[in-house]
Amino acid sequence: MFGKQNLNVEYGNLKVKDVATKVGSLFGPKGKTVGEKVDLVTKKITIKIEK
Repeated sequence: MFGKQNLNVEYGNLKVKDVATKVGSLFGPKGKTVGEKVDLVTKKITIKIEK
């Protein structure tokens, strides 16, 4: 379902892939570019938050 899997977050049943890219996009094109670079460096990392 998801192609590349970079910095991810899991909270209960909610799973968010490519978090850095999504957060960076809130700051425009330059922020998205920075987020993509962070995702490239943090491949296969998942932060699990338990309730």
